[in-house]
This record gives sequence, structure tokens and C-alpha cells, in this order.
Amino acid sequence: MDYKLPNKLFKNPYVQSMYARFFRRTNKLNYQRFVLDSPDGDKVDVDFSQVQSSRLAILCHGLESYSSQTHVKGVVSALNDAGFDVAVLNYRSATPMAKHFQVEMGETEDLGLVLNYINQNFQYSSLYLVGYSSGANYVLKYIGEQNSGIHPKIKKACVISPSAHLRSTVAKIQSPVNWWCLLGFIYFLFRSITQSGEYVFKNPTWIDYFKVRNFYDFYDRFLKEHYLVDFDSFLDSASSVRVIKDVLLKTCVIVSHDDPFLDMDFFPFDEINSNANITLMDTEFGGHVGFVDFGHKYFWSERCLVEFFQD
Repeated sequence: MDYKLPNKLFKNPYVQSMYARFFRRTNKLNYQRFVLDSPDGDKVDVDFSQVQSSRLAILCHGLESYSSQTHVKGVVSALNDAGFDVAVLNYRSATPMAKHFQVEMGETEDLGLVLNYINQNFQYSSLYLVGYSSGANYVLKYIGEQNSGIHPKIKKACVISPSAHLRSTVAKIQSPVNWWCLLGFIYFLFRSITQSGEYVFKNPTWIDYFKVRNFYDFYDRFLKEHYLVDFDSFLDSASSVRVIKDVLLKTCVIVSHDDPFLDMDFFPFDEINSNANITLMDTEFGGHVGFVDFGHKYFWSERCLVEFFQD
């Protein structure tokens, strides 16, 4: 299934990437929230959209996102219409009442917690994993690390625009052309850390915010004392690129070569193509988690992942 541009305007990768956030209209979803207790004494929020199915898709969103954002609701609606229940994992960085701030780029323990809770409390016959952007890296890292130990109910995974090589993704977002995007990410992270119940840097103020020029500044000022390594080491350990070779689960990777936030020179095409368990769907256009499509009810990437899960 090839991706076709809706019109010439969407050759612009920024239009593709931002359209859903600002202009898309999606179905209203009636989420049911489950609050899970984590081993470190915190709370993890999971929002369920159920259609009384025996199949459940677990969705991991991007860094600056949460269950009520438009692109998340779009894929949840597509999966619901296709007969899947959906559970959206809200990261602690997107949960104001979380006690411990986390940057869920590579810490996959919360996904394991959600999977254990679902297997203990629900009778789903099959499970599927979905990831977008940094959430796609998160899913890839989880299934690579689990390798042959992954739960047998998990049948497939689909990841869209995965930031699999985080160091190059950070460099791309910090490039001059993406300055406005960098400001948005820094604002989101700062707001999240000030709302968290506990954080390493005590009592941050807006003066501290204006001293932060990039991700490296943010990490050194607020998070380094927690992670105890420099930022490059943190990014390398959180990147899924090093474990893609270990993925044994049937997985679909959807990515566009014009993605404005991923550096294609560092994208793990070789690792993906060398793994027979991974299907690559790469397009010339589509932006970052874009793939806008006006000719159908759902965007192209959403229809692709539904088709992949149902095949």
C-alpha cells in the first residue's frame, strides 16, 4: 500500500508533521483510566478505549504527547473501528501527579508494568504494541531487550517514525531550522518537571528555564544527578538501534525519508533490513508521524498498522 500525497502542499514535511496537531478533527473517545502502582511508589496512568474485543493494542505516544492528543486519538479510533481495544500508556512526564519525573526514552519498566497488569486482570487472547516517535523507539527497545522472553500473547508491533538513534535525533531538533520545535520541547519538559511531585533540581523557576538553550543544558541542569551519566551516554543507552538485531517479534517500521526530526544518515536501515522479523515501509514523503490522507477516514500510517495487525 503506497502513500500518495493529498496535494502538493504536503510535500512540505513540516506541514505533514504539524497538520494533525492543529487541524485534524477526530472522534470523541470515552477513555476509562486505570492508575497503576509502580514498584518505586509512583503512579502510572493508563487510558483504555474499549469495544469489548479479545484483542488489545497498547500504544506508546511521543515525548510531547498524551492520550488526548489528536494523532493519538486518530490511531485509537482506527484500531477501535477495526475491532481492537486500546490502552494508552501516559508517560510520567505527561502526568502532572507523578512523583518521579522520567524521560521515557529508554526506561521500559512502565511498559512491563502495564503488560503485567493487563495479563493479570484481563482475558485478552492477543496483544499488540504501537509506538509513535520516541514511543516507537521505546517499543523497539522493549521488544529487542525482551528478545525470546517476550510474553507469548504479544503477537506483533508497529512503530511509526521511530527515533531509534537518539543522539542524531537530538542534533537534528537542535539544528537552526528546527529552533521553534526545540523551544516547544524544552517548554514541555520544564513544565513537566515543575509539576512533578519530586525532582532532582529543587524549586526550578522561570529564570532557570531561560538559561536552558538546548537538551544538553536541560539534562545537565535538571537530570544528570539522577541518571549519573553524561547526556550522550544517556542517549546511547536509551536508543533502540543497538537492540534491533535482537527483535524476534513480527514488527512493522513506518518512516518517511523527509522526516524533519530524524537524521536519515543515522537511521538504522541496515539493521532493520537485516532482520527478517521486521517489515520496513519507507516513503518519500510523510514528515514525522504525518502521512496525512484526505481520501480515507484514517491516515495512511493508521491504515497500514491496522492491516499489518489483521494480516
